[in-house]
Amino acid sequence: EEERRIGAAAAAMALAQLLEVVRQWVLANRPMCYAIVAGLLAAYLMYRPPPPAANRRDGDCLTPSRQQSSVRPKISISTTGGVLFEGNPSASMRTVAGAVEALRRLVTYGDVYLITGSVESDAAEHAVRDALEREGVLSIPGLDARKVLMCSTLIGRTAMCRQIEPELHVDSAAEVVESLSPHLPWVGHVGPAAAPSKRDNVHVAASLGELVDVFLATRQAPVP
Repeated sequence: EEERRIGAAAAAMALAQLLEVVRQWVLANRPMCYAIVAGLLAAYLMYRPPPPAANRRDGDCLTPSRQQSSVRPKISISTTGGVLFEGNPSASMRTVAGAVEALRRLVTYGDVYLITGSVESDAAEHAVRDALEREGVLSIPGLDARKVLMCSTLIGRTAMCRQIEPELHVDSAAEVVESLSPHLPWVGHVGPAAAPSKRDNVHVAASLGELVDVFLATRQAPVP
């Protein structure tokens, strides 16, 4: 019994000495340890097997999950300049005839972001939101009020659209259309002054309703 206790104590002492040696080595070689850990983590993230696809049973057949297909395309719309509203932002601005119905159709197709430019104060922002509420825009089912955005310049509007990365952007400003056309699959230029473009992805229309007809006709989803 005494020999067993002595042996256990010796083993514990040897283990403690080994752990101390390892600790001292780690402290002396911290950069190398960090590199090893980072390499192992990167290898795990790069080479780990993909998770099994979720499946749903229909009768005796297994069909892939439709979760990925439920992601709705993004659409951004500049509201002023004759697209949705006439003129510049103000509390008295009114929607263009047929624009709210056209917007409603786009909301059924994708996630719509409304961008209003030339908004340079809190009072101007409140006026725009009041107009959107009064004209029934914010009452459209499926339109997220959190996606009503404001900016003060054309550069800011362009930057917002680049960040959103929409499938379609609609604008009345030729500068914005020209800046976005190399980066987006579909750009709509709406307004009486809209000129034809040499780019295949830029589509000119006199109104938002006319543009929506053309856009939805090219999508797989039927026109509502």
